[in-house]
Amino acid sequence: MSVTPADLDEPFWLHQEIQVMSRDARRASVDNIGRRDVGVSLLPQPPCRPVRRTPPVS
Repeated sequence: MSVTPADLDEPFWLHQEIQVMSRDARRASVDNIGRRDVGVSLLPQPPCRPVRRTPPVS
């Protein structure tokens, strides 16, 4: 089994996504304090990272 540089980048990318989601959720909850509930609050979403194709295991 070989590990490519792209494989090593995956945990770093996932950590960044978790940090962004956590920050956005914190910001949304603070922004909505005292606001009347009038519907759904849309959270900003980062663009999806393209899926990397890997060769099938034979």
